[in-house]
Amino acid sequence: MVADTNPGNDIRDCPLVLNPHLRVVQCGNDELLVKHGLRSRFSTLLRDDGRTGLLAVVVRAFREPSTLAD
Repeated sequence: MVADTNPGNDIRDCPLVLNPHLRVVQCGNDELLVKHGLRSRFSTLLRDDGRTGLLAVVVRAFREPSTLAD
């Protein structure tokens, strides 16, 4: 992350994108499988135990650059 030199900027207006080296596989509205590169054996399963559906919303929002305000 790069430090902002202009204190007037709000983080909600900064564009956010997923790391292009990550592979995110949506396994439902409450589970994501995140692989770190194509050949890496390291992966992480993110699970929303509260089943709020928030993970699916976040993944859909990051399919293209967006801001927190979006």
